Parts: sequence; structure tokens; C-alpha cells
Amino acid sequence: HDPRRGDAQRAIRAVAADARLLVAGGTDGFIHGWRTEDGNPHLFDLKAQNQNLEFRLWEHEGPITCAALDFTRIYSGSWDMTVRIWDRSTLKCLNVLVHSDWVWSLVPHESTVATAAGSDVYIWDINTGMQLAVINNAHVGNSYSLARSHTGKLLFTGGEDGAIHMFEVTTNLGCKVQKIAKWIPHTGPVFSLAFEFPWLVSASSDGKLSLIDVRKLLKMSRDSLTK
Repeated sequence: HDPRRGDAQRAIRAVAADARLLVAGGTDGFIHGWRTEDGNPHLFDLKAQNQNLEFRLWEHEGPITCAALDFTRIYSGSWDMTVRIWDRSTLKCLNVLVHSDWVWSLVPHESTVATAAGSDVYIWDINTGMQLAVINNAHVGNSYSLARSHTGKLLFTGGEDGAIHMFEVTTNLGCKVQKIAKWIPHTGPVFSLAFEFPWLVSASSDGKLSLIDVRKLLKMSRDSLTK
């Protein structure tokens, strides 16, 4: 199997990379990984046959839809309704987060990971696998995309309804999630979100990208509370 092939049966649906590791997952349910090759100006040798540079993980029972990395872990989500958390050194699966619908997106932050499955959004404890909070029916239709601020305090969701929601996540005395703003920039599903303060970028099947200064959303939220 060549993971670079783009045919319908082996399409790549998710990628994640940092300075030491590149992972890709697709419709075959495999996670393919490449480690940095010292001295390679392109960091990774995607043609490598060296097991020290290339590996495969397979425990999902459906297509991989999303992936992420942090310093010690690999994260993968699938239409098999699970998110799997892997140790990036031993390549062993550490935890399985079971959902009630297809998983579309995930975003880790420190000791928690947010996931989107069906129309719902969840926050989990990475180490214990405990569900800390759930946003039921976050969108009309599926919740397709997630983004999170560097502090973890702000969580953004994009959905099938073309809307983007901004939530505030607090972890004092338990995990609480409160919606503080809503924005509808698209006429089609929002499939991708990216956030770098203060800019939130969204991409939709309507063929458009949308850009907003989140400070405006925060101001709108404060103004609505004072009325």
C-alpha cells in the first residue's frame, strides 16, 4: 500500500505534522507516520522503507477523519465513532474515547481534547478518558470542525448549518462550557477552522473563506450582556 495514492479507495483525509513527526490517515483506516530524517532538507522522506523512519498504526475500524499531535501523543478520529490516543514513542494506543456518532474533528490542549461527533461537541480528560463536558446539538446537522485558542479558553465550532460558535471553556471547579458568540458567514457547511489570535479563518463548501477578528465577537458578547 502506498499512502501517497489519491484514489477513492485510499484517499487521505487527515494530516498532522510538527518538527519531528508527520502522520496521515485515510479511508483505509490506517495511520501512516514518518519521523524526521536528520540532514534531509525536506525533513521527511516519504519514500523511506526504513522502519526507524516510517510506521503504520491500525486499530480503527473505519476511515480516519482527523488527526493531531502534541509533544507526547498522536490523536486520531474516525467514522468508527472513536478517538484514539497513541503514545508517539512506543506507538501503543493509550486510550479510546467512544462517541455515539461519526467523529469529524478533534483538537487537543494540554490535558484535554475537544472532539466533534455528529451534531455534538465533547471535552475529554486525555489521561483518564473521562468525559468532562458535552455540548448537545451544537449545530443543526453535523458539527464538522473545531479550533481552540493557545490558552484553551476559547473553543470554536463550525457546522453543517454554515454557522460558527465561540465557547468559553473554564476548568475551575470542574469543566464548564458557555457559548458567548455566534456567527453565520457561510451558506454551506463549515469544514475547516483555524485560529491565530485575533483572527479566525473558516472554509466552507460554499467556495468561500471567511475571516473575522475575534475581538469583535467578544465585544458583541459583552455588549449583549450589558443590555
